[in-house]
Amino acid sequence: GAVPAGLPILDAGCGTGLSGEALHDAGFERLVGVDVSSASLEVCKQKGVYSDLQVCDLECADGPMPFADDSFAGLVCVGVLSYVQRFDKVFREWQRVVAPGGLVVFTHRPALW
Repeated sequence: GAVPAGLPILDAGCGTGLSGEALHDAGFERLVGVDVSSASLEVCKQKGVYSDLQVCDLECADGPMPFADDSFAGLVCVGVLSYVQRFDKVFREWQRVVAPGGLVVFTHRPALW
């Protein structure tokens, strides 16, 4: 199923906001971005497509993501998981913040290294 455009979407590892721009252009207006790089988030802020941006380590080294359970109807993660070592922590946290029935879409390039 698809996620209705009016519901909140988390861009996990949003980087400089390329995925967010594409989602915004597709009609999604409630985008939240997280990334480990505050410099990347500054670039995102200039694009004006995210309603909230947070510095966050997807592997939860500093604790859980700063969102309540079931906060998002969907989650996208593009080009990030190739750099993750603790998939168990990442997927468990995604399960916590995405509402039941929500959609999670990610890419993974295992041969990157």
